[in-house]
Amino acid sequence: MMNWLIPPALPEHAVDRPRLTRQLARPIVLISAPSGYGKTTLLNQWQHSLGSPVVWVSLDTEANTVHTFWAAVLLAWQRLESGYEVPLTLLQSPAATPIEPLLTLFIDALHRAQADRAGRKVTLIIDNYHRAQADALDASLRLFLDHLPPGVQVVLASQRQFPFDLQRWRGKGLLTELTQDDLRLTPEEGLAYLERLSPLTLTEREKVSLVMRADGWPAGLNLLLLALRQQGNVHEYVATFSGHDRYLQAYVAGEILAKHATDRRQFLLKTSVLKALSGPLCDALTGGDDSRAMLEELCRSNQFVSLVDEAGGWYQYHDLFAKALQDQLRAEHPAWLADLHHRAAVWLLENGHFPDAMRHLLLAGEWPEVARLIDRAILSELRRGSDHRILRWMQQTPDEVFLNHSSLLVTFARLALHSLPHEQVIGRLTRVAGQIEGRPAAERTPAQRTTLRLVRHWQATGEWPAETTRRRRTASPGCGASSTCGSVPCACCARG
Repeated sequence: MMNWLIPPALPEHAVDRPRLTRQLARPIVLISAPSGYGKTTLLNQWQHSLGSPVVWVSLDTEANTVHTFWAAVLLAWQRLESGYEVPLTLLQSPAATPIEPLLTLFIDALHRAQADRAGRKVTLIIDNYHRAQADALDASLRLFLDHLPPGVQVVLASQRQFPFDLQRWRGKGLLTELTQDDLRLTPEEGLAYLERLSPLTLTEREKVSLVMRADGWPAGLNLLLLALRQQGNVHEYVATFSGHDRYLQAYVAGEILAKHATDRRQFLLKTSVLKALSGPLCDALTGGDDSRAMLEELCRSNQFVSLVDEAGGWYQYHDLFAKALQDQLRAEHPAWLADLHHRAAVWLLENGHFPDAMRHLLLAGEWPEVARLIDRAILSELRRGSDHRILRWMQQTPDEVFLNHSSLLVTFARLALHSLPHEQVIGRLTRVAGQIEGRPAAERTPAQRTTLRLVRHWQATGEWPAETTRRRRTASPGCGASSTCGSVPCACCARG
């Protein structure tokens, strides 16, 4: 237990955060944020600057009873001053003594000590309070906080939200609360951290890019720097960084996932493929019926989940956290991926989220369905001015899909010629035509013969045969695409 009473060593390159330490002035301070947000470092820096006595307790998982917890607190206080031997001896006794009278003894002794030292301030810092999970313990701490002697301050840090009714303390002006949003590194703090910690020759733009990718998560930024040191070309790494990294994966697996129960761990892995999460959508992936409650609990307990649409019940993971979960999913259960993306696509299609459904179908490699849905959606997407989205979907589609979809190939070519390097467009058209020509003429389908004719005509003339037909159909009431259809060749026109 004695190692609970010693603050950890202060990191050599810790960045001062006066905007936060200035707020740690009220009698009760509650700090809650996920792992790696610098709670312990902040308190360690602050306690060194106080100039008044500090009692520090870092809880271990063994602090799982109310008596163990308060024994740790009194042992820590004994290091500051004597006078608490009676309640401490009773707490350590094998006999089960009720906690309330023991706590009353402690509070009375504190009142006397403060009265004897008028004007003295003492701060009790309890770090890692999330490890002390017991209703009786929470109730005893509430009692203690409700009867704080003058000059005694209590600061609690936890990875979870605190199980207290805070309204009374707020109303009396006794409470300061710092959350994940407060502990996020500001751009200035992030850049200062990089200046201190990184010996790498990064440009200002590259440093800003790293800070933005970490989204204010100090541990995430530190892990990105660790990854950078292993790169031969740091500038290329920063420019192409996708969020997937083995150091991030190892941190999330060891520091976060390993501490979750199996059902919650499985939930995190399975739902990591989603960009936005709701209860019904997550149920579709997990096969359960409790996802809404799970999301609410993950959000309450600061597990890198934030509520982005309260009315609709939509949540999202921190980007780097989600990428690390995805990497862990691939490492442990690669066979799950296609089915998870399929389940997500089915639910999203049924509930009117077409672009998100397309993303999952592409990731699942369900190419016939991708081709069918792109063909079906071309007109509506082009009317919305979403030609870039259609083109992006087609870029992710393999050449083989275009063999039997001449209309899609026409649309791809017409859009790509104005948006992509010319050689990329020519390369795809040549590959598609080459695959068709590689088949015996008798085995080519009508769609393949049409595709080959279109490509060869374009290669010879620079025009698509459908272009004349497209102009005729611009004003045709049968097309239904109005002037939009005349401005960009769509699939209906290509079919002529």
